[in-house]
Amino acid sequence: MTGFWSGYYSYDMTGETVLFTAWIAEEAGLFTGLVLEPNTLFYSDDEELEAEIAGERHGLDVIFDKSYLPDSGVLQPPVRYQGDIDPEFSTISGVWFFDDAGLPTGIFMLTRTSGKLLRESSAAGKRVRDRASDAG
Repeated sequence: MTGFWSGYYSYDMTGETVLFTAWIAEEAGLFTGLVLEPNTLFYSDDEELEAEIAGERHGLDVIFDKSYLPDSGVLQPPVRYQGDIDPEFSTISGVWFFDDAGLPTGIFMLTRTSGKLLRESSAAGKRVRDRASDAG
């Protein structure tokens, strides 16, 4: 999954869509990264918000938390993202939510945008699929 990704998240209740980019670094199924998105959460002089992500991948299942950086001014609990990566390791899609069921929920999708990494990750994805079919 290591690479540069771009995509969106949208809110279930309003349909509002927010574009964002992410840099992800994965090692042995664990990954971290940084997210950059337009500031749609509150009024401030900052046009963009930065957040850290940390999560894990098991086969094609992906789960991670997004936490806005302390200096962003966003005071909210981490956002949990849960989804699947396609077998070519080029698209991640799923849902996002908070642990508090009373807070907003929605969907998201990320697409890998770095070409060389896409080719390398496609080969890695094939190895994961081959191992999964050998084990099953």
